[in-house]
This record gives sequence, C-alpha cells and structure tokens, in this order.
Amino acid sequence: MNEDRAERVFSALAQETRLRILGLLASSQTNAMTAGEISEALDVPQNTLSFHFSHLEGAELVTRERKGRYIIYGLNARKVDELILFMAQKLRRDDSKS
Repeated sequence: MNEDRAERVFSALAQETRLRILGLLASSQTNAMTAGEISEALDVPQNTLSFHFSHLEGAELVTRERKGRYIIYGLNARKVDELILFMAQKLRRDDSKS
C-alpha cells in the first residue's frame, strides 16, 4: 500500500458510522452481514448505510454480494491487514529516523 492509497482508506475511516460498520463486520462470525442486519444492529437507516458503504467500498474495505433480494456486505480483511502492515512499516521507518 502506498501513501496515496492509505490516505483514501483513512479518509473513509474518518467517520463514526463507518468505523462502527467495520467493527460490527469484524466481530461477526462470518465477517459478513446483510444490509438489514447491519441497519438493525447499528440503528442506522438503510438509505444512510448505503452512503457509508459507498465510501467503504471505494476504499476496498468492504465487499458486496447480492444473494437474491439481499445484499451481503463483508469485511475485506486483506485490505485491513494491508493497512496495518503499511502503518507498522511507516512507524518503523519514522522511528529509525529518530
């Protein structure tokens, strides 16, 4: 992950509802939930969620799959891992300059 990509990811995460969505998906057994389940769990209207999901999808932090009439959102754990690795490497580089 480069700095431009990391900036886009952090921009998507710079909002409470989006952080709550990621936390909820991460804590679910399958790392995936329907839009309705997420809406109910977070007490956020589905139309508001779709706005937030567009930001999270743009940052590639969540995936979306249609199953019949349901939309299943999943945590893209690989991208989250990439972000954590990027930050760890960045902190190590910055620390070695001190």
